Amino acid sequence: MKIDDLMNEEMRKALQIDCELKAKVPSDGPWDTESYRRQYNVSRAYWNQDGPAMVETKDFVIHTPNETRCRIHYPEHLLQTQRGAPVLIFFHGGGWVVGNLDTHDRMMRELAHRSGHAVLGVDYPLSPEVRFKDSYSSALRVVKTVLTEGAPEALDSSRVALGGDSAGAHMSLYCALQLKQSGLPPIRALILIYGAFGLLDSTSRRLYGENDVGFTSTSMDFYIRALMGDVDPRTAGYDLLARDLSNLPPSLITTCDLDLLRDDSLALAGLLTREGVVNELVEYQGVLHGYVHMSEQVSAAVDTLQRCAEWLKTYV
Repeated sequence: MKIDDLMNEEMRKALQIDCELKAKVPSDGPWDTESYRRQYNVSRAYWNQDGPAMVETKDFVIHTPNETRCRIHYPEHLLQTQRGAPVLIFFHGGGWVVGNLDTHDRMMRELAHRSGHAVLGVDYPLSPEVRFKDSYSSALRVVKTVLTEGAPEALDSSRVALGGDSAGAHMSLYCALQLKQSGLPPIRALILIYGAFGLLDSTSRRLYGENDVGFTSTSMDFYIRALMGDVDPRTAGYDLLARDLSNLPPSLITTCDLDLLRDDSLALAGLLTREGVVNELVEYQGVLHGYVHMSEQVSAAVDTLQRCAEWLKTYV
């Protein structure tokens, strides 16, 4: 059965809009990085329209080796209490190759509005211009700056969560693992939305990776090559499921049934449970990887955002 026949009607309509938007953007080839970024930016600009207003939004730079640009959203109810605000540090998805603060802006605003927490988005350097080690060291430096200073944006360094979608979920889990023995204030929670966590082969990849719509095995292979270069991802730290997953913070893991990365989430949830880590796995039906951007059209996206917000309110 084609994946087209398994999608629900909301997802089918949203995918049609998305494909039409991308088709309008000139391309120099399916895997030309700059063309791909232009298409992604145009598509996400559509899905980022509207959404909740913030009482304050500010762009600033945290001084990492790459001078990492960040954006912080304060929702309305933090107006009187934003000094010492609890915060979700959010890493955007896009396969480490595409995406930025603008492509995920509505997702971040939705999470801020629904949770009442500040959300700090991180514009980490993209691949292939910057590879795994340098990209992730910049991300980790941002987290450490918030945990040690709270400032520059009046954040409570004792109430910090990490989260992201897809590649950003991988980056969030990586940072949490790196911080376990750091002596810094502990991360309070993880929000991991349809993440890649290390599997290079799986049942879900074989079932859903060879379709001609949405996220495919070909695109996943392209992303990993861009991130890792000539380094074997199995020996260079990409596989987070092979690490010691004990003593991680409460983790919300969301996935969807038609995603080639579904089994990454299932494996992570099983391993966290084995280690005694509080976690919840939620699998949405009839939707594709990337659906959370489409909250204007897809009800599963709205439910995902609300579940993430409730997790933050419970644990952060």
